[in-house]
Amino acid sequence: MLQAVVEHGGFRAAAEALYKSQPAVSKMVQKLEDTCGFAILDRSAYRPSLTSEGRIFYQQALKTLQQFAVLASVADQLASPEENEVPLAVNAICPLDPILAALPIVKQQYPNTRFNLSMEMMGGAWELVQDGLAAFAVTTLDGLEREQVIAEPLVTVPILPVAHRDHPLAQGKQRRGRDELAPHVQVLVADSSRHSPEQSRDVVVGAYHWRVTDIAGKKQIILAGLGWGGLPEDRIADELHDGRLVPLDIEGFPKRMSRQHLVRPVGRPLGLVATRLWDEIMQQAGQTQLQTNTEAAGRTAPKGTGN
Repeated sequence: MLQAVVEHGGFRAAAEALYKSQPAVSKMVQKLEDTCGFAILDRSAYRPSLTSEGRIFYQQALKTLQQFAVLASVADQLASPEENEVPLAVNAICPLDPILAALPIVKQQYPNTRFNLSMEMMGGAWELVQDGLAAFAVTTLDGLEREQVIAEPLVTVPILPVAHRDHPLAQGKQRRGRDELAPHVQVLVADSSRHSPEQSRDVVVGAYHWRVTDIAGKKQIILAGLGWGGLPEDRIADELHDGRLVPLDIEGFPKRMSRQHLVRPVGRPLGLVATRLWDEIMQQAGQTQLQTNTEAAGRTAPKGTGN
């Protein structure tokens, strides 16, 4: 009511704006002044104006009113069936295409929901789900109890052992035994989870190991010729094409297919928006796979035939 009096220039105009009687507005402002212990409004002129004390008080009051407006908005969101926030944890080697295609579609349907995307290595994505910090994860099923999770296959990521073309391991076409790898640095990505054991798959025992925190850092080190290691094939397509990176033929270290899934715990139902996002990611992944298959068929179809 004080705000209405100040903004509209008088008690009568404030009462009309608030659909209240003028005596009711006057009484409530007077009660506010009695509570504060000083005059907020100077009523000596035709139009009431803020006193010096009232001006300071009113500036702070406006901040409080703005905070209450924000609080009311948050309360409305929390009271609705839509989640206020949907956190999603993704294995960093997974292509983001189906997720990035799904997010704007779901965001348009639920504009008040925030989406948080956390990129994790190995066991880190599932750990966030276990800790209640993510609604679901995009990750592998390695180390998970199958009966305790709901999992939908999403995409398969080829992991290829590579080195820079000038690296000693890239010279020649012969297969390399694991004993030949020992003198050379193998670049690994550290697990971002707190509780998982260190990476053991594809790790050459006895070799020098350098650990980094992300795929981009690993790729840069390998491109610099300082080591070798496995990288997602889609992340190095250009470097393979122009010959900067060379696939390695290593005994016991073939091209590996990392199968990524949408995963959530059994018995922990998703909220309305998280369920919609889960379904849309699956739909987008299916469309991407269909497009990939169609393009592959077109490349292999004999000339003069329809696709």
